[in-house]
Amino acid sequence: LDVFGPDLVKFFSSICVNDFTNLSDTGLRHAIICNDKGQIMTDGVVIRIGEDRFRTYWLNPPLQYLVETSDMDVSCEDLTGKEYFIQVSGERSLEILEDAFQSDLHDIRFAKHRKADMDGHEVEIIRLGMSGNLAYEIHGPMGEYPFVYGKVWQSGQKFGAVKLGMHAYNEFNHTEAGFPNIMQHYPMP
Repeated sequence: LDVFGPDLVKFFSSICVNDFTNLSDTGLRHAIICNDKGQIMTDGVVIRIGEDRFRTYWLNPPLQYLVETSDMDVSCEDLTGKEYFIQVSGERSLEILEDAFQSDLHDIRFAKHRKADMDGHEVEIIRLGMSGNLAYEIHGPMGEYPFVYGKVWQSGQKFGAVKLGMHAYNEFNHTEAGFPNIMQHYPMP
């Protein structure tokens, strides 16, 4: 869900436990939205993609409800099904991505993101890791997924990558690091 408008920072600071006043154009936050009783409604990632525009992941449907019922000057756009993301984590993840992109990606620090080009396909690379490990996400338009995924998997095989799937993602990364997952550690409101 993209959220945008002149009251963007004020709105997010009012609904999340996080502070968004200093979120740079390459920064991200692991956002947590609680109800008035302090119970977690949802959590996810927020990245700034424009002066008055944030792209969010995993914060819906509570976020859209809060936007639509807010008296602040914010709007939203649902991008469900329009964007893919590929996760690559582990000690060789940077080598895998640099091979796939044929580019130096060392400048992407933890909790930062930037655009990168893969043979004419522009993507957003996000660096994060739930348990202190080296980890990245690649985001781009759904129609380009097969090409980008194929290149990343081809590079991954050179470095011994294995596919772990959603079960390993939820159980062994978020849980051990103390990051809650909606529908696993708490119910959808």
